Amino acid sequence: MIYVLHARELRLVKIGYTDGAVATRVAAISHAAPCALHVVGVLDGGRAMEKRLHDYFAANRVRGEWFSDAILTVLQEKLAPYAG
Repeated sequence: MIYVLHARELRLVKIGYTDGAVATRVAAISHAAPCALHVVGVLDGGRAMEKRLHDYFAANRVRGEWFSDAILTVLQEKLAPYAG
């Protein structure tokens, strides 16, 4: 499962993957985060899909799986078909 988190105070977005429960993964990341994290969305997909998203947004990468939140609008549009 692919998840997208927004750290509003830091203006960063995390695109990640988990093979477990998204809520469990988000809780683990939130515990170590310096600010509140908000779930933007989730979609079915594995590591290959995560890599494609990372590659697509590479120009906005800040570090690792964290990207500038300038990509947020595009991500929300891509996730919209999966919202339910």
